[in-house]
Amino acid sequence: ALGLTAFVASPVRSGSATVGVVMLHRSEAPADAWTAPETDFAGALADAVALAVERGERAEAEQALRRSEARYRVLADLTSDYAFAIRIDPAAEPDALLSASGIEWATDSFSRISGYTSSEMTDLGGFLPVIHPDSRAAVEQAVAEVYRGRPARFEARIVTRDGEARWIEHSARLGEADPDGTVLVYHSGQDVTERKRFEADLVAAREQAERSREEAE
Repeated sequence: ALGLTAFVASPVRSGSATVGVVMLHRSEAPADAWTAPETDFAGALADAVALAVERGERAEAEQALRRSEARYRVLADLTSDYAFAIRIDPAAEPDALLSASGIEWATDSFSRISGYTSSEMTDLGGFLPVIHPDSRAAVEQAVAEVYRGRPARFEARIVTRDGEARWIEHSARLGEADPDGTVLVYHSGQDVTERKRFEADLVAAREQAERSREEAE
């Protein structure tokens, strides 16, 4: 129907699997028109395509490995009660680091402490909605540092799903840019609520001691 009278096909192989075919065809030629050099040429083309496929797969695997290694290097470096990452567009406004980005991944302990799963956090509109109002100024200042590419460390209260305010010591840093231009921001958090309560109790006890001393005088 296409007017072809001769074709030669050479498989493109990846390991033991055939992933494609290189096909050469002719019209107005007898069926035995292919010479040995021509069929060898078809085979060489198929080998070249197979090599390109293999290189592409290897490059993709290496990129995924680099991302995975970077993720776990950060997690190992930032020992924490929980960790998560959000994907941001560096061309967006700095507020996007918290309010306009989805959670890319989160550890199980993230849900245990905050009460939210990563998907629920994304549905809320990012991390900003769980920040206690009294801590937003400190968080915004830290976000500005991260946005400039500088790691940030800060303490902030979050409001858990149950309405409890918990103090979290956060660390945040930018990862490397992906081919699409977006960047992962890695976060870790150490729950320091009990330490904060202990410090508050010490302050209260000191103030009470001072009042008692003044009354005695």
